[in-house]
Formats: sequence, C-alpha cells, structure tokens
Amino acid sequence: MAILNNLFNNIIGNIINTIDLNIANKVAIGGVVIPTQTDKLKIFDSAITIEEQVNNHKLRLVITSIGDVLATVDSNTLLTIKASGELALANNINLNGFKATGSNVINSNVIDSDLINKKYLDSRLVNKNEFDNGDIFVWQRGDTFSNIISEYVADRWYYNGSGATAQITRETVDTPNSSIGNAIKIDYSADADDNAQLEQSLEGLQQYTNKTFTFSGFIKSDATDLRVNRYYSYGSGGSSGEESSRILDITPSISEWKYFTATFTTPNIDGKVVGSDSYFRVGLRNYANEGAIIMLANLKLEYGSIATPFVSKPYQEELRNCKYYFERIGNDTTYDLIATGFYDTTSEFRGLLKYEPKRTVPSITFSDFSHFLVDGGSNMTLTAISAQEISKNTARVVGVGTTVLKGEGSTLLMQSSLAFVDIDSDI
Repeated sequence: MAILNNLFNNIIGNIINTIDLNIANKVAIGGVVIPTQTDKLKIFDSAITIEEQVNNHKLRLVITSIGDVLATVDSNTLLTIKASGELALANNINLNGFKATGSNVINSNVIDSDLINKKYLDSRLVNKNEFDNGDIFVWQRGDTFSNIISEYVADRWYYNGSGATAQITRETVDTPNSSIGNAIKIDYSADADDNAQLEQSLEGLQQYTNKTFTFSGFIKSDATDLRVNRYYSYGSGGSSGEESSRILDITPSISEWKYFTATFTTPNIDGKVVGSDSYFRVGLRNYANEGAIIMLANLKLEYGSIATPFVSKPYQEELRNCKYYFERIGNDTTYDLIATGFYDTTSEFRGLLKYEPKRTVPSITFSDFSHFLVDGGSNMTLTAISAQEISKNTARVVGVGTTVLKGEGSTLLMQSSLAFVDIDSDI
C-alpha cells in the first residue's frame, strides 16, 4: 500500500495543483503509516482512494498495489504506474490545454525529473523488510566465491547447494526501479540438483507463523523452474521441521530484469513443540536446471499480500544489523589493532577483544597466526592464537610465541592485509 507524494505538482499545465495530504497527521494501519485527512482520504482493505476537486476538475487517485495505480481527471485516464515503477501517460490525452502524447513519456519534459527518479513514493508508507541485506550491499566475507557447496556468501544470505557447486559473485547493475544497485550472481555447475538455493533464515519461528507474507525482488535468469521455498525449523528439542514451496509467478529472462512477487501463508503451529534456536527460512530454489545462471536484486519479505516498494537502508545501518549475526575484523588493512593486553608469561600474550553485540555467544576464528604480531617492549612472533572466555561482545585472546618479558603491556596487531578475525553467531 502506498500513495503519491506531492502529487503531480510539477506536471506542465494549470489544471492540477499540489494536494496537501496533511503528512503531519499519521495513523498506523496494518503496520503501514499513512497520512490521514478524512475529507480527502478513504481507507480500504486493499486500496486507497483519494478524491480532490481542483480548479473545477475532479482528480481521483486509486491505488490497489504498487503495480496498479490509476489517476483520472474528469473520468479521463491520466496515468498509470507499472509494476516496474515507471510512469506511463495515456495516449493523446487532452484536458483543457494539457496534452501528453505517447504511452510512455518517461524521457519527456512532461514529467518532472523528481518523478522520473521515483521520488513520488513516500518511504514512510513502505512496509518493513524482514530480510537483512536485501539490497545485497554487505559482503563481509568477500564478494567472490568459487566452487562452493554450502556456505554464507553476501551477509545473511546462504548458498545451500546440497552437493552442487556454484560460483557466487557480487554484481553492480541497473535494476528497473532504481539507479545503480547491487545483485548476487549464482552460476550453478552442471551437476546442480533440485536442492540448490539461496536462502535467509529468520530467528524466532513463532513470530512468523499463521501469517501472510509477500516475497518480492528482481531476477535475471535462464532457469525455467524456480520456486519460493520455505522451511520451518522448530529448533533444538522441538518438533520435526516442515518444508513447502510454490512455483514462481513469472518466467525469468537472462537478457532483462523482471520483477517477481510470491505471496504465501505460513502454517499454524498449534500442537507443535518449539525448542531453542527455532527459525523461519525463505529461499529461491532452482529446480533441476543444471548449469543455470541466476541474478537477484532488491530482495524483500514483508507482512501482507501486497508488495510495497523496496527502500535501501543506509549502508552503516545495514552493516550494523548484519554484524548482530556475523562480524569480520580486518582482512583489509595492515597493522590494525585487534586487542590490548599484556604478556602473562614469557611466551604468552593475553588481551581483550571487543566486537559488536551478537545474538548468541559466537564462535571466533582467526586467519593464520602468521598474519598477526604482538607489539610490546619486546615483540612476539606468534606460533598459535585462540579465543577464550567468549561472551556476546567480548573475548579473551591468547597468543603463544617467542620469548618476551613477562608483564609488559602489549597489543595484538595485524601484520598482513590477509589477517582477519571472524565472530560468528549466524543462524
């Protein structure tokens, strides 16, 4: 559900003026914040209707979904908004001197550039994306993966190959509803089977049950049998997991981006036992298309049966959300500080490692010990490094190495851009 912001204010012609929707007065309906002004706005279950009398002309705007918006003046069709987000004016409409020709005048000066850039959508009216990193912008683990079978790729996104290898890369692309964006490209090997998919798991199964969701995004692919797959994990000590899927509602193309939506209702779990670490998983599965290529962008999962526009979060906000599950320190700069501490013995360093709070007590792994150096009054060349006493936001780092002076203050540094520390509590 969405409405136009500053409706038609900059279209050439005198018969339409700005409509004041009184943005200051807002009401939350179904989780979507909408402006309310009772004399102009009527709220329905699946549509918004706005009627306004302007300069003796009746303007009517009806919105039933992002892909179905119709504006009329005096019962004459003025414009529609296609699922791609493009504005399309009616052919040869002539209203008292206001005239536009052509069925798609996106590049003409009839429509203000703000509208061309899709700024007519008020972001406050867009449903929350349940996915993290839906714009595929955060890649802490790297942005190229070769011959992988099953592992995390872009943050929060897991490639589940079930034995089938794939090449995963980050791509910069033009998608139909935005300027330059990011996409994930999956190049399946010839032995890809019907279990290969890109997926994201959302913790806490109970909050996602017995509800309607819509999964949407942009796709470019030569695969012919793609399905939205869902898995319900009841967690450790819980009931057996359940899986379901549905066929994607479009046939993708390898030569152009297409917008897809898939609406489904999750089951009621009455009578089921929910244990610890339960989750709800959603993925796009490639069914029996060996050697296929799939590119995905602007992925969104939201409550309800209507796909609202994708809105990117600021990068730092998205990164912070991702670090709640996984954080990589380093892997980019030499001599970054990892931990501050002291030499506990003549051959052992102990220091405190701090990181962003995690959802659970994480596992911590280091790249090769040779990538690190302990710097003090006397430097230690490491032969081993590990983490102990791990909590959700701190851990003790222990390094063992060459002889040093006990008690000296010292710091653990990266002595190579290859050095990294992974703090992982992903689902």
